[in-house]
Amino acid sequence: MKYLGKQATKVMNTLTELAKDGHVKVDNGKPDFMAVVVERVREVEYGPVYSVTHYYEQNGDLMCDPDVEFLKVVHVFERVGAKPGTFYFPLTFRQDNLGIDQQAVIFETVDGKTVTRCNRKTQADLVTFCNQWMRNIKNQQRI
Repeated sequence: MKYLGKQATKVMNTLTELAKDGHVKVDNGKPDFMAVVVERVREVEYGPVYSVTHYYEQNGDLMCDPDVEFLKVVHVFERVGAKPGTFYFPLTFRQDNLGIDQQAVIFETVDGKTVTRCNRKTQADLVTFCNQWMRNIKNQQRI
């Protein structure tokens, strides 16, 4: 699986630190830009999963524009093929107004073991999108 680049990782580190109590709404871009909401949504075997979302209201319903879930993996020691550091892996993408709901990575428990299924192309496309999106969030929210 692919992970975010260095600059996007810095933005995600800032966002997840702001959400250390479980969730946060960052709204430094008023009135020109939508707030970003970060929430720790669950824990999987490999680490916490965070949702990063822009919301807007349509006919009384909250709409995701978009919502992406990220797995946060922290390596504290070096081993074959893994550098020490924090890595974010985009897992899902949802865009309500376009009816898009993609799951690039799925974690399932089979016979007590975690099985990971990954659509590598979709996941790589998410990384490309998220690297740019994190630059936009950094600039729009002044973080």
